[in-house]
Amino acid sequence: VYADPVQGGAQAVAEAWRNLISVGATPLAATDNMNFGNPQRPRIMGQFAGAVQGMAAACQALDFPIVSGNVSLYNETNGEGILPTPVIGGVGLVGDWRRAQNLAFKNEGDAIVMIGLKAPSHGGHLGQSLYLREIFGREIGAPPSVDLDRERRHGLFILSLIEQGVLTAVHDISDGGLLCALADMALSGNRGATVAAPEGADAAGF
Repeated sequence: VYADPVQGGAQAVAEAWRNLISVGATPLAATDNMNFGNPQRPRIMGQFAGAVQGMAAACQALDFPIVSGNVSLYNETNGEGILPTPVIGGVGLVGDWRRAQNLAFKNEGDAIVMIGLKAPSHGGHLGQSLYLREIFGREIGAPPSVDLDRERRHGLFILSLIEQGVLTAVHDISDGGLLCALADMALSGNRGATVAAPEGADAAGF
């Protein structure tokens, strides 16, 4: 959100949407908790307005209305505001609890499929990534943009697969990208995985 308030606000809503989808819940509604610094400062007010704009666009595109929330402003220490932090909570409905999913790898030999993989020529995204921060000690660049139409289309597709009972584990890709998501699934299931870059892909494309 600090790097791009509009995209950051949209990502916060999309993340809550993905988390509900990943357990097999149809997203119904959200609540927000807006934590920002002193809004009398133009930069802080710009962050707040941009985050609200991005959140509104995501809520409309995903049919995921915010029905309640609160705002906490003037969060500062020694005149320095906190990072702009919109917190999103979501609620959804699982139609059949027996089809609910978690992120743990289950069975030897299961295929791992990533929904939403872009062509290798599109490259990866390093701006604001954990890789850039932890390996190089730099927090720079723009955050990944949110394609809200694709977000909705992919989410509903994954939800339909869960409802059909054809998946054994589901996890969204967020902080840390694909490799961190795979590590989460392996640790949760106490089961490793063998992966390789798609044919013709370079390191950036994978």
